[in-house]
Amino acid sequence: MSERDFLYLQYHVEASNDYSFDIVFSFGQEREIMYRISNEETDECGYVNVNGDTLVPFGECVICFSDSVNYAIVVKWDDQSYGFPAIDSKGEETFRVFVYDNGPDYIEDGTFRIIKGGLIGYSTEGGEIIIPPQYEGSWPFENGRALVSLKASKESDGEHWWWVDGDWFYIDENGNVK
Repeated sequence: MSERDFLYLQYHVEASNDYSFDIVFSFGQEREIMYRISNEETDECGYVNVNGDTLVPFGECVICFSDSVNYAIVVKWDDQSYGFPAIDSKGEETFRVFVYDNGPDYIEDGTFRIIKGGLIGYSTEGGEIIIPPQYEGSWPFENGRALVSLKASKESDGEHWWWVDGDWFYIDENGNVK
């Protein structure tokens, strides 16, 4: 599925002086609607589902990034793991988003990198894992291919890090070597 297979609209609603919420409507695909709620006074955020059931309560997250049609990327206060958790409409973590430039990985060619156990894979913008985490080094997709390495190490100057070593090769969006 590409990002053009569905259409969604996001509206911001000021419910009262205490909180506001975003509503995401989806057309063309059957998906559950998620609502991001935020308290403007305390800067707290959370998520509820279409029935108003709490998925992520106020105070549990530091940041609630814009929600998608069927998943939301959040930063939790007590989270010591690498990557940003992506939660589904049931409030359950489905994967972690690779950290790039102090935030969630950018979407390139309709995909972004995910991480599990120190290995990197890829998801579509819609949250479908297309290549499970298996690479120690990985660059974003560009023109239908990504540069990856099964064995890569990192070096750092204290603020930034970069990959060194490794046997690098290109893959397509199905994980096939190009």
